[in-house]
Amino acid sequence: MIALGLSGGFGHDAAACLVIDGRVVAMAEEERLSRRKHAEDELPLQATRFCLEQAGVHPSDVDEVTLSWDSQRDPTAATMRRVADAIESDDLFRAAGTRPTPVSHHLAHAASAFWPSGFDDAAVIVVDGNGEDVATSVWHGSADGLTPAYDLPSTQSLGHMYDAVVEYTGLGRRSAGKLMGLASYGDPATDEIDFPRVDLTEDGYRLDVPDLDHLPSRDRFIELRRFWRSVLQRTFGEPFSAEDWSRMALGEVPARHVRVAASAQRAINGCLARLAERWTEKLSTRNVALAGGVALNCTANGALGRTGIADALFIIPPAHDAGGALGAALWTAVAHGDSLVRSDPFSPFLGPLPQEAEAVEEAVRLGLSVTGSGDIASEAALRLERGEVIGWVQGRAEIGPRALGARSILAAPRLSGTRDRVNDVKGRERWRPLSPSVSASAAAEHFDGVVSPYMLMAVPAAASTVDVVPAVVHIDGSCRPQTVDGALGDPRYPSLLDEVERRSGVGIVLNTSFNLAGEPIVSSGRDAVDTFTRSRLDALVIGDAVITR
Repeated sequence: MIALGLSGGFGHDAAACLVIDGRVVAMAEEERLSRRKHAEDELPLQATRFCLEQAGVHPSDVDEVTLSWDSQRDPTAATMRRVADAIESDDLFRAAGTRPTPVSHHLAHAASAFWPSGFDDAAVIVVDGNGEDVATSVWHGSADGLTPAYDLPSTQSLGHMYDAVVEYTGLGRRSAGKLMGLASYGDPATDEIDFPRVDLTEDGYRLDVPDLDHLPSRDRFIELRRFWRSVLQRTFGEPFSAEDWSRMALGEVPARHVRVAASAQRAINGCLARLAERWTEKLSTRNVALAGGVALNCTANGALGRTGIADALFIIPPAHDAGGALGAALWTAVAHGDSLVRSDPFSPFLGPLPQEAEAVEEAVRLGLSVTGSGDIASEAALRLERGEVIGWVQGRAEIGPRALGARSILAAPRLSGTRDRVNDVKGRERWRPLSPSVSASAAAEHFDGVVSPYMLMAVPAAASTVDVVPAVVHIDGSCRPQTVDGALGDPRYPSLLDEVERRSGVGIVLNTSFNLAGEPIVSSGRDAVDTFTRSRLDALVIGDAVITR
């Protein structure tokens, strides 16, 4: 069958995913195509068109369209019912001749994590802001499918708690990643402050919050945020403002900010570990699969991995709401009896190709210099060796918020000043960490052989690593590596790492997403050229072309 999964229409991170005869053939996030960060309240129309065109499928060929939200489980969510109506009335979807079928938000998340994991059996943990009426859920993934095991109501949301801290610290909306990076500046010897109102329980955790479940969903979350703001102010003092951060962006990180962030991060670490400990034992499995926005917290994921609770840990790259489209399509395929075609490991390179010719044409039109290369890996490695910061665009785009070598900004990490320079290029705060892509041999030497193909786990770097590649080791000695698998994605990226290793002796490059502050990651060749012209990048490498000023 042909199954189309959708997320979005309200909220954030709209996306579309197409599964044909059990194989994931295409997926795209609407923000990459609309060029509006997080695609707030957008229908995934452009993402859907891409998926259908990529597969050569007409809308009328689609057997079922599935939405990753069930408005029947959230009677107050009239918005979501309007989304279904809007989808049905749009020409693109009307051609499919089917009204969207709802699947619960957390079931879609669970499906997105379990079936791509390669596990035959797993505890599947979903932690996010909220679904229709739950904030955390645990599922037993097995040959029988996904069976619900445990859940907590929406007021017990770790995602909303963490976002309240983000707001309190003045880091800006949707800046959970900044808070995670800030927490690492904490000193365990002096910053051990327990986060208020969080208790671990036998089955997981409990947040000591008011009973708000009787309120309509919108009012419920307004009151919940108001409650957390009050708690934080009583515990840590007056909140910080965005103006405070604008003045301090290039200076020393203030101690009070750090204490708040570190306290919240420890709470997340503890809750996630307790959930995994309890439910791997109760479900008699040693495998854990994670999804939901909180599963993008690399620090918590790394801490969980080091507990030894699980023999194997899988985090789906689009763990945020965009991943609901993937899960909805997979769930639909399985529900209709399709056998899923698994790739091990799961390949996140499901998005559009960059269209090199289009990029070259645009570069020439703008008066930029364009040269070709018969050995693009060697050319790029030479530029990195000279200290250049380059845009790198190759093959089908990755899904999820981490750049994995398809739409990346790259630099040599051997000088500590490289971090400041790359952060300046992107318009990011200088204290924020940057991450490496590493070859298998470098992972063995510098990161204890960790396998982390999606850049979703923070791990301790070897003692010598900070001397070798200081720009990608965070203040606490941790690192968030992407271990590059030559079987995934465009072959030019592993070739680049091989060439860097041949030249420098260390197969590590600094890799961050190809976007400027407040913008989505680039998708097309034109996006890449446009972003290049507005940045201080030294060169743009796309396909076998090198574009410079």
